[in-house]
Amino acid sequence: MHKFHVLIIEDEKNIRNFISKTLSSQGYRVSCAATGNEALSLAPCLVSCPVPCTAL
Repeated sequence: MHKFHVLIIEDEKNIRNFISKTLSSQGYRVSCAATGNEALSLAPCLVSCPVPCTAL
């Protein structure tokens, strides 16, 4: 069972892949985007989401 769904937005492919693999191995469901526009296409609700999103 997945803990949370995490959206990683990182332009460096190696960093994006490392973070994705690390979180996946810990049970998180992971989606990745290289740009902000790509992230919005994966999760358009982020634009008008009434629920706060956590980001690092």
